[in-house]
Amino acid sequence: MTEELIFFSTRLSRRVKTGILISVDTALYIAAFYLASAAGAETYRIIFDTNLALIVFSTLPLAIAFFLSVKFYSSVVRYISLHSLKYVAMAGVMSAVAAIFVANLIGFHLSASAALLFVLLYFLLVSTSRFAFSAAYLALFEDARQPVAIYGAGQAGKQLLQSLSNSREYKVRLLIDDDPRLQGSRIGAVSIMGFDASVRHFEKHGIKMVLVAMPSVAPKRIGEILKQFGSMNMKVKRVPPLDILGDRKAEIRSLQNITVEDLLGREPVPPVEALMSPNLIGKSVLVSGAGGSIGSEICRNVIKRNPRRLILLDVSEFALYKIHGELKAQADDTVELVVAICSVTDEFRLQQIFSGFEVDTVYHCAALKHVPLVELNVAEGIKTNVFGTLSMVRSASAASVKSFTLISTDKAVRPTNVMGATKRVAELICQTQNTDESETVFSIVRFGNVLNSSGSVIPKFVSQINSGGPITLTHPDMERYFMTIEEAAQLVIQASSIAVNGEVFVLDMGKPIKIFDLAQHMIRLQGYQVGNADTHETGIGDTIKIEITAPRPGEKLFEELWINQSPTKTIHPKIMKTAEEGLSDEALAILLEALKKISKCGDLQEIEQLLAPSPIFYSPSSPLADSLWKANRRVDNKPTAL
Repeated sequence: MTEELIFFSTRLSRRVKTGILISVDTALYIAAFYLASAAGAETYRIIFDTNLALIVFSTLPLAIAFFLSVKFYSSVVRYISLHSLKYVAMAGVMSAVAAIFVANLIGFHLSASAALLFVLLYFLLVSTSRFAFSAAYLALFEDARQPVAIYGAGQAGKQLLQSLSNSREYKVRLLIDDDPRLQGSRIGAVSIMGFDASVRHFEKHGIKMVLVAMPSVAPKRIGEILKQFGSMNMKVKRVPPLDILGDRKAEIRSLQNITVEDLLGREPVPPVEALMSPNLIGKSVLVSGAGGSIGSEICRNVIKRNPRRLILLDVSEFALYKIHGELKAQADDTVELVVAICSVTDEFRLQQIFSGFEVDTVYHCAALKHVPLVELNVAEGIKTNVFGTLSMVRSASAASVKSFTLISTDKAVRPTNVMGATKRVAELICQTQNTDESETVFSIVRFGNVLNSSGSVIPKFVSQINSGGPITLTHPDMERYFMTIEEAAQLVIQASSIAVNGEVFVLDMGKPIKIFDLAQHMIRLQGYQVGNADTHETGIGDTIKIEITAPRPGEKLFEELWINQSPTKTIHPKIMKTAEEGLSDEALAILLEALKKISKCGDLQEIEQLLAPSPIFYSPSSPLADSLWKANRRVDNKPTAL
C-alpha cells in the first residue's frame, strides 16, 4: 500500500497538485469564516444567513488570486517554511478587510472581533494543513530515506541539516564534530558526538553514508577523515571547499562526490604573483602541446596575466580547437591568440613561427608521454621527444627567445623505458644550450604524475568502479607521485622566473602514493567493499575486486625525481634545484647522430647500448616491444619457398 501511495504521489502533475491545494484552501477559508462569525454572534443560526454566504464567496477569490500572484502554490509542500506562511497571514488580513467592506455595502453587521478571529483561524488552519501534508509526505518516504551522518556541526553542517530536514532521499541520524565543546549537545533532535563515539551508532542506525560539511578545514585533515571512513566502507560525499562554495549555503545540491584530490589531502600553495608575471605580462608566449593536459593548464594561467600574444602550438587540430575556444571566451581584447598547427619536428615552420610572432617565452610541453605506447613506437618517441626538442631549442636560439622551459618527467631519472630515456636526452639538449653566448635562458622542470591528465590511472579507476569493476592494477607494490594539474602548471611558470642558467628544477611532489592503497580507498569511499582477489566475483552486489595483471612494457614500480645529489632549496618552498651531470657539445652531437640513424633505419636493437651509459642510465625493464620492428623481423625471418 505504501509503495502504491509513493508511486501515486510522485506521479501527480503540478497542475493537479495545485488544484488539490486550492480546493483545500477554499474549504478552510469557508470553515474559518463561518466559525469566526458563529463565535462572535449570539446564535449559531447566523451561519445560514445568505448575506454571510455572499460575503464569503465574494472575498474568497481575492485570497486565491493573491496566493496565485505570489506563487504560493509553486512552492513544494514538503519544504514549507515560516517565510511562505507570511503570505497566509497577508491573505487573511486582506480578506478580512474586504469582508468588512462588503458587509457594509450590503448592510450586514460583521464585527471587528469576528474579522480578527477569522484571520487567526485561517492562518492556523492553512498552516496546520501544510505542516500536516509535509509530515505525511515524509512519513510516507520514511522507510525509503537513506540514513546518513553529517561530519561537521558548524555553520555548514547546520545549513546542510536544515536542507536535509525535508529531504525524501536522506535522513540525518547523527552529527559528528571534532570540537569537544559541541559533543554531547543536539541540534534539534539530532545528537552531536565525536568520531570514536559515533562509530558504534553506525550499525545501529544503518548508516552507510557520511556527508562531510567542513568547507574551511585544511585539505590534510579532510584526507585523514576520508581515509577513516574509507576503512569502514562508508560512502562519502562532501560540501566543497570555500573557494568553490563561495557565498552559497551548504545544501543537498552543493554536495559533491569525493575526488582523489580530496583523498590525497595535498595542501595547495597559492602562487607567488611576483614569480608568475615576469615571463608573461606584455610578452609573446608560445606553448607547445597547448592542447594537452599540462599545456592547456599553462595556457589558462598565461591568459590571466595579460600577455601581448599567446601562441597555441600543437599537432592535434581537435585539441587546438578545444583550447582555443575556451581561451577565446576568457581573453582580453588586448591579447592576440594565435593557433599554430605544427609538429615540433618541423624545424623550418617552427623558425617561421618563432621569428614571425617575436616569441619571448616558451613552455615546451609537446611530447609522447604514454610509456606503453612509446615502447610500441620507439622511432616516433625518439623523433618527437628528442629531435622535436632539438628543433624547438634551435628555433628558440635563432629567434633570441628570452626564456625556454622544458617540461620533463620523473621517468627521465634512471629510465627503464624509451619514453623516460628520450626525455632524459631532451633534458641534456637543453642543458648544453646554456652558454655565455646564448641570449636564451634554458631550464628544465621535472615532476611526476598530474591528476586526471590524459593517460592518468585515476580516470581509469573511476570508470572501472562506475562499471562495477574490476579495477585492474599491474603490480601491488606500484608507487607514484601525484600533483594537481593546476598546481603543476603554476609551479612550472614560477620556476621559469627563477631560472638563470640551465637549471634542472624538481617540484615538491610530497610522498609517493601506493597505487593499490589508492584503489582500495577509491572503492570504499564509493560505498563498495574490496573483493577478494582469489575469487571470481567482479562487481557482484557491493563488492569490487582489484585484479593484478602484469607490469606493462617499460613500467617501473617506483619513480625518482633526481639522479645523484639531493636537491637544494630555491626561493619557492615547492620548487627545488638539482645539479646533474650533462654532456659536452661533442658527446651530445655523437649521441644525436646515432639516434637519428636508429630512428631512420629502424635498427632499434642498438638503443639500449647507446643510452645505457652516464648520464642517461637507461636500463630497460622489458625486452624491446616496438610493434613495427617486430613485424619486420617476422618478415625477414620468414622461410622462402623452394
